[in-house]
Amino acid sequence: MIQNHPFWKALCRNQAESYDSLRKGFEELNLEVPEEEIREAVEELDGIVGWLTLYGYN
Repeated sequence: MIQNHPFWKALCRNQAESYDSLRKGFEELNLEVPEEEIREAVEELDGIVGWLTLYGYN
């Protein structure tokens, strides 16, 4: 199964890590983003680092 492959694990984070990463990134940019919006993004993007980065950038 692909989810158990080391490469896949390196590209994905669990929901807590994803949430913390986005929240910290927004804090570094002095942006106030509602917690609910961050939670929805984490659920929708499923912990995939590239999508989380793109979301935070945009």
